[in-house]
Amino acid sequence: MRPGRAGAAGRKGIVTGKGNVVMMRRSNFVFLTAMAALAACSSSSSEPLNPDPEAAAVVAEMGQTFELRPGQTARVGTGGLVVGFRGVAADSRCAVDVTCVWSGDAELRLQVTVGRMAWTSLALHTHVEPRSGTFRDRTITVVALRPDNRSDREIPPGDYVVTLRVE
Repeated sequence: MRPGRAGAAGRKGIVTGKGNVVMMRRSNFVFLTAMAALAACSSSSSEPLNPDPEAAAVVAEMGQTFELRPGQTARVGTGGLVVGFRGVAADSRCAVDVTCVWSGDAELRLQVTVGRMAWTSLALHTHVEPRSGTFRDRTITVVALRPDNRSDREIPPGDYVVTLRVE
C-alpha cells in the first residue's frame, strides 16, 4: 500500500497493490464505532465518588448486607469507612434462561476510603476469587449481583445492584 496518492475521483486515501483506493474516512468511522461499542460495554461510573461519610446514600452496620448502584457510596460502621461501587467491569454470568456448563462471573469495581485518605480500588468477583478484599482491618465481600443475565437483552450499566457485606 502507498499512502497519499489521489484516487480516480481525486480524493486521497491508501492505494492498494491493485490500484484500489481505500478511503481514510471509512477506517476512521470503523475505529470510532468500535471504540464507542467498547465504551458501552463497561458500566463503570466515571463520576468521582464523594468520600464524605455524611453524603453516603446508604448507611450500614458492620456485618450487615447492603446494596449499592453504580456511583453510590455506603457509610459502614461508626469509624468513617466509605465503600463506593464504581460499576461492573465485565459480566460473563450465565443467562438464567439457558443451560450453561459454567456459571460465569462478573468483575466489580469498588473503592474504599476512611477519613481523608485517598480511595483504594478493589476488583472483586461474583463467582471466582477474589470475592472478598481487605481494606485496613476490614473485609469487603460480594454477596450478590442483580439483575440476572438473560439471553434476550443486555443489562444497562445503571441497572446493576451489588449486595456487599463488610466485617
